[in-house]
Amino acid sequence: MARAGTNNVWYYAADYQPTKHGAGPTFPEGVGYLLMAAPRDGPSWGVFQCMAKVPLADHIFAIPEDLRRALSTAEHYPPALAIARDAVAAGFRDRRPSRDDLFRLYTEHLLKHMSLQPSAPYLFVEATGDEPGYLTRGQFYWVLRYLKGAGTVNWVSSDYFIYENSASDFALSEDQLSALLLPFARAV
Repeated sequence: MARAGTNNVWYYAADYQPTKHGAGPTFPEGVGYLLMAAPRDGPSWGVFQCMAKVPLADHIFAIPEDLRRALSTAEHYPPALAIARDAVAAGFRDRRPSRDDLFRLYTEHLLKHMSLQPSAPYLFVEATGDEPGYLTRGQFYWVLRYLKGAGTVNWVSSDYFIYENSASDFALSEDQLSALLLPFARAV
């Protein structure tokens, strides 16, 4: 059964179904949700964070307890959520994964990246740039990597996607940018 995480959220796997806006999970009306991970093979199903408890159905499934615990813990470390999402999407390029395969790989990546946190060079810094609905000046975001040649950084959005923006969109010193250069264990 999906249980609340630390922020009173619940986690489920759900198939995409036809909706009035195309296709998506058919959670009950008024239930907010966020896609946490999905196979890259197109919108067919995914793991979702829901803001309310949802009854299980033929297209809404419980996730394994070990994945629920990993997600609940990772709420405290957004880089793990973002990096694991990308790894899962890329992890099945040659085939469509079963739910069990995706759950296993997602859990492994969440645990791996949380365990690497003590040595990760990622920085939680203030945004100086502003792009409505995307990047908010004055808010803090995790910056993962500096791509010196392009003058850009990879950073984690509030919905756990990894984006690339100009390094000048964040309050980063030259020393901080240098610390975000490879070589460190490649995560992004």
